[in-house]
Amino acid sequence: MAGWVELRVHGVSGTPPGYMLGSAHTAQVAGDHRSRCFRPTDAQGREVRAADGHVLEAFHWGRWTSGSWSQGLWLLLIPFGIVNAAQFMLPPPGSRPTRRLHALCGALLRTVALVLTGLFALAACLVVVDLAGWQWLARRGLPVADRLVLAAALLVAALLVVGLSRLGQVDTGRRYRFASAGPRDLGHGAAGLPGLGDAAFFDGDPDSPALRRLHRSAGLLVVAWLGLSVAADAGVAWALWWRWCPAVLLALVALVVAASGDPERRTTVTGRDRSAALRWTLVAAHVVRLLAVAALVSAIVAVLSTDVDGAGRLPGMETAVAVLTLAGTAAVTLLVVGVALLAAATAAADRAVPAPFRRFARGMSAALATAIGCYLGVGSTAGLTLGAAWLLDRLGGTDVAVPALLQRFSYAWGVTAVVFAAAGVVTWALLRRRRESFRARAAAAMTFGDLPGPRLPAAWVWRVGRAMQLARLKNAVPLALASWTVLGLVLAVAIGAASWAGRGAGEEPAFPVSVLTGVASPPGGAITGDDVVIGLGQLTLLAIGLGTVLLARGALRSEGARRGLNVVWDVVAFWPRSVHPFVPPPYASEVVPALVRRICWHLGVPDPLQDADPDGGAQAGAVNPAPAPEVVVAAHSQGSLISLVALLWLPEQVRDRVRWVTFGSQLRQQFARGFPHYVPVELLRDMAGAFRWVSLYRDTDPVAGPVTSWDHTREGGRLLSRRIDDPSALRPDWLDPCTGRRVCGDEWRLLDPVPGDLGLQTRAVTRIGGHGGYWTDPDWPLALAVVRGRVPGGRGTGDGPPVEGDGRGAAAHGPAEGGAAGRREPDDTRRGT
Repeated sequence: MAGWVELRVHGVSGTPPGYMLGSAHTAQVAGDHRSRCFRPTDAQGREVRAADGHVLEAFHWGRWTSGSWSQGLWLLLIPFGIVNAAQFMLPPPGSRPTRRLHALCGALLRTVALVLTGLFALAACLVVVDLAGWQWLARRGLPVADRLVLAAALLVAALLVVGLSRLGQVDTGRRYRFASAGPRDLGHGAAGLPGLGDAAFFDGDPDSPALRRLHRSAGLLVVAWLGLSVAADAGVAWALWWRWCPAVLLALVALVVAASGDPERRTTVTGRDRSAALRWTLVAAHVVRLLAVAALVSAIVAVLSTDVDGAGRLPGMETAVAVLTLAGTAAVTLLVVGVALLAAATAAADRAVPAPFRRFARGMSAALATAIGCYLGVGSTAGLTLGAAWLLDRLGGTDVAVPALLQRFSYAWGVTAVVFAAAGVVTWALLRRRRESFRARAAAAMTFGDLPGPRLPAAWVWRVGRAMQLARLKNAVPLALASWTVLGLVLAVAIGAASWAGRGAGEEPAFPVSVLTGVASPPGGAITGDDVVIGLGQLTLLAIGLGTVLLARGALRSEGARRGLNVVWDVVAFWPRSVHPFVPPPYASEVVPALVRRICWHLGVPDPLQDADPDGGAQAGAVNPAPAPEVVVAAHSQGSLISLVALLWLPEQVRDRVRWVTFGSQLRQQFARGFPHYVPVELLRDMAGAFRWVSLYRDTDPVAGPVTSWDHTREGGRLLSRRIDDPSALRPDWLDPCTGRRVCGDEWRLLDPVPGDLGLQTRAVTRIGGHGGYWTDPDWPLALAVVRGRVPGGRGTGDGPPVEGDGRGAAAHGPAEGGAAGRREPDDTRRGT
């Protein structure tokens, strides 16, 4: 029998295996090219075990989001991914009226996603057809007819739409049937929604065929509309009425998308069989696709059958921009109202949850995420458009002009930049005002054991205090996003009102729209405040566009750049395709089974998840000839969510042989509050009861925080906190007099950096770990021993006699940290907004 196994699972940013294992040399021992397992080796490639002889292994899943060069282009899909993830942030319904509200919000989310697809298609037309084809190439006196140039530009724009739809359509390889594992006893959904322990969350068609075809058709219809508008303006009689066919088809697509529900049946609020509805949706998608292709071909034929001179603005462009702006503003506004009603209707259920686990922004996180995704989409497309216009102007030959409405977008982004700058100044002032209090908190945290003062030099105490203070900024993220959403909605409604009134960018709108939609001065006129704001907004949009290009260029050339850039996908691509079909495939349906399979192999038990393709899973039944007695799954950051789901799908009979250590985890900070249906507090409480679980966190972690404890206080010289197993009572904590770790039940607060001697002669203090490097902490081996039950006295809570090597002594229960009394600890339990 082999020794026990420590299986580490990394978090976001695709941490390299060598860093995970603390080894200069590693070797892949299992897995494929995406889900990989590594062990440390020496220079000759021989396996190296831990000091006590146990097997050290790293489960690496980062290549699912940053493995190939093409994944660098996923940067363009980030707005789609954020809106898609918003579906899973909706407050869970309870009664029948709330189910209907939930369904309405899902329909609005799909509508917003369709508008985003139209936005990117329109941006492609704006750059390729309008700026490059109509305004630049057609006016340069090329020995090619202008109609050929315009027809080629329309075809290129259509190909860009098709390319965008295929960018995230990659083959994930093996498919798994989660239903083969049988029903789970943990992680079930409710109110008709599947949970992480239900096969319906994972099973389904990963290609979203119906939605993909509908969105692709919508993009092609936008191109067709513009081509037919050009032909109609040039005098093609049949194009004058035929151009309304793409508009009617677009309305039909929007209706089908909104009414079809979730084609993958992952977020449906009804348990009835929807196979018939799904078949009709697929039929409608096929028909619409054929009609969209026919409309595009007719548009190209219409352009080729007439003479176009490229004079003035591209016909139909201003109308398309205005209609899309109005549609997007209306859809997002209705979504915000719908989510607000759903949040209000389910507020009673949220109030029953302990405060640190309550929903972000009182249940409005889905609306906030959608609004931010739309703002990023508008910002990136507008920035790329302005950048293309600037580049074509510099190339000479003629001046190109962007749509007049883009001037209002520039003003809105200028106002946003000013508001953000003001918020930054206020935040900086508040941080400076409170830095002394955080220095005192850092000094208190570093004072323990027999020494009367901090165990770090004064300069490092200041640094730790600043790190603790910056780590608290994550608590203000909901407020910042809510403020940005409100500001963006107000500006968008003002732009829509100005467009609806038919006012051009050079006209002064009525108050109060005039304050929110500034206009530039006429050529030669005096510079006004509106000009300054518009210029600032254009610089902001150009920076976004240039940044997008540079980031994509770096991601295409370097895997390291892709790892950093695709952090967003590490978070949002866990969730299945539901709202937007262009997003990359969800890695959860592949990574979770791979981790389950590896744990089962170590334990020598059959894998409970079957391959959907038996021929592709020839090794599914492989059994370890030397099974390990136990496996400790040590998961960091996003890996804590992946490992949680994997533990749910393990056979129940092996739970007593599996231990769980999470560190730098956002299970409470992000997932329980942002995705309340899928990671509820009840699931975390059940996991704490079903598995031996130790959670580690740091006060300097800018991303994560405590999971199973909160309300860390000092009263009467004692350290107290609330625990997830009994939220009603404050219970005593224990302070390690050697390392300063604070034990709050099954959760430990680790000091960062680990204090040494004041002279820095026996332990160098080189950096603040923050969110990384937890396994280098001196308390890491003890955490492994405690979670394996090798330390007497329960799970290291301070109960029982002192244990040699555990750091417990006569001062185990006193004095309290910092000697303060009656004060609340500076933890990460504040709810924000």
